[in-house]
Amino acid sequence: RLQLEAPHENSIRRRIEALNDYQVTKARLGSKAAIDKFKAAAGSFPNADYPLAYVQIDHTPLDIEIVDDEFREAIGKPHLTLAIDVFSRMIVGYYLSLEAPSTTSVAMCIASCILSKKRKLIELDIDAEWQVEGIMDSVHTDNGPDFRTNHISKACLKYGIHWEYRPIGGARFGGHIERMLGIVNLEMHVLDGTTFSNVQQRGTYDSAKQACMTLKELEYYIVYWITKVYHQKKHSALGTSPIVKWEEGVWGTKTTAGTGLKERVSDEDTLFIDFLPEFEATIQRTGVQKDNLFYFADCLRQWVNSIDPEDNNRKRKRKFLFKRDPRDISQIWFYEPYSNTYFKVPTAKREIPPISLFEYKQVQNYLKSERQDVQNQDEIYKAILHLRDQLNQARSLTRKQRRSNQRKKENAKAITQLSEQNQSKKAVVSESLQTSDDLWSTPLTAFDDLR
Repeated sequence: RLQLEAPHENSIRRRIEALNDYQVTKARLGSKAAIDKFKAAAGSFPNADYPLAYVQIDHTPLDIEIVDDEFREAIGKPHLTLAIDVFSRMIVGYYLSLEAPSTTSVAMCIASCILSKKRKLIELDIDAEWQVEGIMDSVHTDNGPDFRTNHISKACLKYGIHWEYRPIGGARFGGHIERMLGIVNLEMHVLDGTTFSNVQQRGTYDSAKQACMTLKELEYYIVYWITKVYHQKKHSALGTSPIVKWEEGVWGTKTTAGTGLKERVSDEDTLFIDFLPEFEATIQRTGVQKDNLFYFADCLRQWVNSIDPEDNNRKRKRKFLFKRDPRDISQIWFYEPYSNTYFKVPTAKREIPPISLFEYKQVQNYLKSERQDVQNQDEIYKAILHLRDQLNQARSLTRKQRRSNQRKKENAKAITQLSEQNQSKKAVVSESLQTSDDLWSTPLTAFDDLR
């Protein structure tokens, strides 16, 4: 044994502080964690040298509980799909929904990226500039199944969009969008109803009880923050704000040429439909059948019982391409092969109201449980109305119960107040004369931490 004196703890601390963050992270968490954290620095993404060269897309559940529009009761956490331009760090598109991330989320986000934001800003009544639109050169995502679908690949091919997937184990290549999603969630932590990032941060805070924003109100907040705060604020990795970096890339600087504005998409409706989920089906005299729903319109008549032109035996029925929006399956879009145009096709039973695929699956389950014909369009229609009526009744009863509970609380308060009034008048007067704890004598700084 060398009998050396152990170093003082301050000496050890100084040695550790002298190490760079990469070395510390590598020693504590391993090489992969260090690479993922530090090797996604600004400018490290190859070929992202101009606006819309590369757009990264990803999803996240937001750290906030929202309320329903009618009773303003907590209904859970929404999901955000976000797209960021790697060159400028501008947010180029988004999709906010209560549904879990899916191919629909991806399709809606891509459409948001490409199309003008003016309609959305007017809808939300936000006076801001968000002049970011046009077809990106490449989209970069992780390897999730919601990003690996044939219909999205076909749509990208049609519009000349190159789709790249993050290498397996290469989380560092998605650092820009992941960091952006983290920043958005930090914004959620200052709002009423936040769930924070974990249980330790949340503590005893009752997120559901404090929730107060509807989905539309949260969307307003997010878009306002994107356009009025994030885009305008200096980005540490860029040395300027995302909006300035974007404009430099588009219009050029004293030393670099700009790309100019991207050409606008002439047919926005077609682009939107192109990215929707699709299916193939034959056209019968009863129309088109999908998930036990029948659809029919005049545009289908000439194609009824068509034979597949590639079948030499002239027996196989021809299948046609259809598009469907899972948020409303009361209609589909028929891709007419001669004109290369989409035609809207409603349900054969016109009375069937707009209904999401999620709600429709509940209708089918109900019909099965009642041993009803799941293909009978009249029964489907009746089941939709019945289940919606049940839901409205349940909501009404829930509201009455909440009102009853509130009335009990108010009555309890009144009884307590009457009881207190029966106490000594002198004590009441004496207490009212105390000024040391009076509200108006409290320093304003005492309220700084109150929400």
